[in-house]
Amino acid sequence: MDQEQQPLLALQAISSRISAIFDLEPLLEELVQSSRSIFGHHNALVFLADEEEEELYLAASGRPLTPQVRKRRFKIGAEELLGRVASTGKPAVVPDVSQNDSCTSSSPETRSAISIPMFVGGRLVGVFQVESDRVAAFDERDLQLMTTVANQAAAAIEAARLLRESRANAVALERRARNLMLINRVSTTLNSSLDAYEILKMTIQHLVDIIDVHYGNVLILEHDGQHAQIITEYPSETGPANHLRLSLPPRPSVQQVLELGIPYVVEDATDYPLLEPLQQELPSLKFGSLLLVPMVARRDMIGILLLASLGQHRSFSDEELEICQTIASQAAVAVANARLLQDIQRQRRALARKSQELTAASSKLDAILNNIADGLVVTDPAGRIILSNPAFRKMTAPPQIRSPYGRLLAETFHIEGLQSLVNQALELPGQVFTENLELPDGRVLK
Repeated sequence: MDQEQQPLLALQAISSRISAIFDLEPLLEELVQSSRSIFGHHNALVFLADEEEEELYLAASGRPLTPQVRKRRFKIGAEELLGRVASTGKPAVVPDVSQNDSCTSSSPETRSAISIPMFVGGRLVGVFQVESDRVAAFDERDLQLMTTVANQAAAAIEAARLLRESRANAVALERRARNLMLINRVSTTLNSSLDAYEILKMTIQHLVDIIDVHYGNVLILEHDGQHAQIITEYPSETGPANHLRLSLPPRPSVQQVLELGIPYVVEDATDYPLLEPLQQELPSLKFGSLLLVPMVARRDMIGILLLASLGQHRSFSDEELEICQTIASQAAVAVANARLLQDIQRQRRALARKSQELTAASSKLDAILNNIADGLVVTDPAGRIILSNPAFRKMTAPPQIRSPYGRLLAETFHIEGLQSLVNQALELPGQVFTENLELPDGRVLK
């Protein structure tokens, strides 16, 4: 009875051990070590499935292995025993590995082995293999027992994988939320200013701190599109390099990438042409890696944010590139809006000055016209009155008319010959016509 209970107790022991572990690597290590210690196997190994490559790779071993053995991969569906077990879903017992060329053992001491596929919900998880240093060490009962262990291990491995994925997703979501909050905070800061220089200054400061680089500056493009000037830099202690003129990268492919709003990474910026004037001006700056982030507003690139590590090379993650690209786009829009507002304010001031000048000129003209003794009337080409001075209105004395402005001259002032005189002046501009016209009261208007 004790001999019958022994395997069950061993199975219960290994099951309780692996079910209490939720991290994949410790779980696999416990599985292979418990299989050796509880069942007395020479070695136990776990091969996990790489679904993309359709291969098995060694994930855990109860004994140390040579690098060559540990790095081996096995094609699922191949003639080798592990690949065949994985593809058919049928376990295999090898009584003598020396007589089976398709069986892969972990060491020369291995004499017999059992390979058991691990499935969860019809999906291949991997292959569990136990080895003995004795020939024909495994019988049908061992196969059933190890199959039970493999099934429990498959469920535990899948649970650990799912937990790892959920944790990774949670971390990614948390990081994504943190980045969005950061971008939103920076965006709020940028939109709080209507000064283009202040916006650019805040942008480069935020990005240098966010992606942890040593130096940054803002390049504003000149009209030729081939050169740019440094408008501001951070930290400013490295400078001053403001208003230094730089030539943009000569390669068209780089400019095309930047014009599309895509950041461009230079992993080794030691001898990068764009930086030559800057290094001549500031020889203490030893550039390592470089990130160029374009500022694009309304499909036009207005500038470039230059971010650099000093004295060392570094890479930039996709997450960092996305943050830089988003903030640069928001800064470009904020700068464009600030510039537009400044243009509107400048035009408004110019219009106000022009209006004041016209008002002053009009006041002077009114004073002159109102005080001359001669009568004056001005019409448009259609014969409508647009100006008349008091002397003219007094001479002609139109009855019961408060203001002649906008009225037809012939209908307002009934003076014979006046309209024909006006018509002659309209037909022959630049000439002067004179006529003596008799007013209704008998006076003569010259």
